[in-house]
Amino acid sequence: MGMAAPTYWTAEMVRQLPDDGNRYEVVHGELLVTPAPRFDHQLLVTRMAVAIGAREPLFSTAIGKAVAAHLPDEELNRILAKRPPVRLTPKTITSPARLKEELKLIRERGYATDIEECHIGAHCAGVPLFNRSGVWGGMSISAPSSELPVDELPVIGSVLDDAGRRISSALGADTAHRSPGQPASE
Repeated sequence: MGMAAPTYWTAEMVRQLPDDGNRYEVVHGELLVTPAPRFDHQLLVTRMAVAIGAREPLFSTAIGKAVAAHLPDEELNRILAKRPPVRLTPKTITSPARLKEELKLIRERGYATDIEECHIGAHCAGVPLFNRSGVWGGMSISAPSSELPVDELPVIGSVLDDAGRRISSALGADTAHRSPGQPASE
C-alpha cells in the first residue's frame, strides 16, 4: 500500500473552499483547518494563532529543537555561535549547555517539547523528519496549554514519533537516522 502524493495547496484553492465557518489557511503548501468554534467551547478555549510565514527562534520551539537534535555537532555549534538562544518567556532555555542536554534527551525519546518556551500558555510536541540525506524537516502539534496539558505531551510525542518514522521511511530515510539516542550525523 503506497502513500498518495501530498496536495500542495494554493491560496486560490483555499478561496474555492466552502464558507462553512471554519478557518482555512495555507502554510508552506499545507492546508491548515481551524474548526468553527461551538458556542459552549468559545468560553473555554484560548485561541492560538501564528501568522503564515512567521519565524520563531530555532531553540524555543519543539519542531526547531527536534530538527536541531539531529544536526551534526559542527552545524549545531555554528548555529549557536551565530544565533545564541534568546529568552522569549521565563521558560525558554538560553544556556547552550542546558540546550545540548535537552537535545540529547530529544534524541533518546524521539520527540521534542515546548512547554511555554516560545509562547506563554502554549504547549507543543514535535519530531524530525528524515530523507535519504538525513534530517529534512519536522512536524509538530501545538495547542493552548489548557487543551494540551504537560502530562499528555508524551502521548502526543509518541504518536508523532510513529508518524514521523512512517513519513521518513516514505521519503527514503535510512532507519538508522531514527534510532533512539543516535543523531543523524552518526
